Amino acid sequence: MKWLYSIAVTFVIVLIALFEWPRLKKDRKKEKQFFLVILALDWVFAIILLFYPDLPSPYLKLIPLADYMENKLK
Repeated sequence: MKWLYSIAVTFVIVLIALFEWPRLKKDRKKEKQFFLVILALDWVFAIILLFYPDLPSPYLKLIPLADYMENKLK
């Protein structure tokens, strides 16, 4: 069943790419590359979370950094 969801996620990512690609200007290669990289990372994270839903959140690692920055800025 998870494979069906992964196909659905892939289909949605392809739809997003097909919808947004014509809106990107032709002369902006870096913008297109960045769009593809972000889209690929989103796909990878979605598939990883689909197969391993109990992974800890990466934000939990950033909370001590946020507390440190708040104390430093006071």
